[in-house]
This record gives sequence, C-alpha cells and structure tokens, in this order.
Amino acid sequence: MDNIDAEFHSLMDRIRTGDQDAARLLLELYGPHILRVVRRHLSEKEQSKFDSIDFVQSVWAPFFRQPDCVHSFERPQDLVAFLVSIARNKVCDEMR
Repeated sequence: MDNIDAEFHSLMDRIRTGDQDAARLLLELYGPHILRVVRRHLSEKEQSKFDSIDFVQSVWAPFFRQPDCVHSFERPQDLVAFLVSIARNKVCDEMR
C-alpha cells in the first residue's frame, strides 16, 4: 500500500467514526472535482437557473447519510468515480 492509499484509508476510517475534521478535509479535497463535473454537465442557461453548489451538496448527502458506503472505497479513484457518477445522475435527473 503506498502513502496516498494509506492516507486515504486513514481519512475514511476517521469519517466512519464521525470525525468532523475528516469530513471537512474530504470536502476540501474532493469537492472541487464534483463541482467541475456538475458545471460541465450544465449548459450556461441551466447554470443561471440552478446553483451548482446545490447539486454538489446533493451528491455528498447520500455519502454521509450511509456510513456503510465509506467501506466500499479502496482507493481515492474509487471514491471520485462514485461521486462523479452521482453528480452526473443528479444533473441529468434535474434536466428531465
């Protein structure tokens, strides 16, 4: 296990225990990725109608509501893929 994976596992362990500092760190580290995905999937017209941050918050909600979900991520890339998938789905659902 390399250093990045070890740090990621430590962060996920802290999140599982309800550590608020770990949750803030997670949001700081991965939040910008989610925001970029949301904005990339919204047209300029849609961006003026919807607040991108609302979509980002709706992506994080299931993650923090279901702590068991945290166990399923072995690598940071797995978490990013999960969050990106949710972000795309949230935007597509709202556009329907």
